[in-house]
Amino acid sequence: VGRKTVALLTNMDEPLGNAIGNSLEVIEAVNTLKGAGPEDFTRLCIAVASNMLFLGGKGSLQECENMASAALYNGSALIKFVEMIRAQGGNAEVIYDTNKFKKAKHFFNITANASGYISKIDTEKCGIAAALLGAGRAKKDDIINFAAGIILEQKVGDYVNWGDVIATMYADDTALFEPASRIFCSAVQIAEECPQKQNIVLGRIG
Repeated sequence: VGRKTVALLTNMDEPLGNAIGNSLEVIEAVNTLKGAGPEDFTRLCIAVASNMLFLGGKGSLQECENMASAALYNGSALIKFVEMIRAQGGNAEVIYDTNKFKKAKHFFNITANASGYISKIDTEKCGIAAALLGAGRAKKDDIINFAAGIILEQKVGDYVNWGDVIATMYADDTALFEPASRIFCSAVQIAEECPQKQNIVLGRIG
């Protein structure tokens, strides 16, 4: 239709960032806008923003990347996000103090069952585990618990000792932890050798 487009091919061999679940992911996004987000999520946000600015004719791709990085680290991106929330009638106070987000009633730590390097974290199984905690729907009439989900304490390539906490689950019903943890544990593989580090952006189609 005559539109200039760009596609980024991104790595989904493990969950993006550390948070899985509605409020948990929003909090992570806010922390990223404050310059304190996970490395992989931050890099992808800058890559996407850079290409959007490029498509908008704001300069070369490198110039747009510089603009995106500057907006992130000088606080102007966070201010713009707050303006967007207020324009839609939302409560922007939770952005400045994410402790105001509703918290799940219970948490449960998942620990490593071996020592070694985390070689794989199956993204789909992590999503299923989070849904079992209440963060998603199995049926269209299921009610979502926005506070439920998982925080990854370790990522692919990290070395863990037996018994180290690799993830923390959040839910309002402790009975949900057993089936969710069973799925999550099957998603994580630990190996003796450190896996090769992969880029978050694998390719660009323009």
